[in-house]
Amino acid sequence: MTELDTFLFFPVEMVQRLLSSLSSTFVYLQFATIIPLWRIFQRAGLRPYFSLLILFPYFGWIAVTVVLGIARWPNIDTSD
Repeated sequence: MTELDTFLFFPVEMVQRLLSSLSSTFVYLQFATIIPLWRIFQRAGLRPYFSLLILFPYFGWIAVTVVLGIARWPNIDTSD
């Protein structure tokens, strides 16, 4: 085995397969969170299309968190 055939003592093919499976798992998880987020935005009285922001890596989670955390929820009665 040459030095180029290993990466941190693992064969390069093994590392490539691992990274490929992790990236596909990340994509599946992103799509799996769209429906629950869609429902959360609907129940909060916000536009459910905001849940599609989750498809943008890294930026999506931040954007969804900011929208849910800062936006005024029309379906919540705050007149106490």
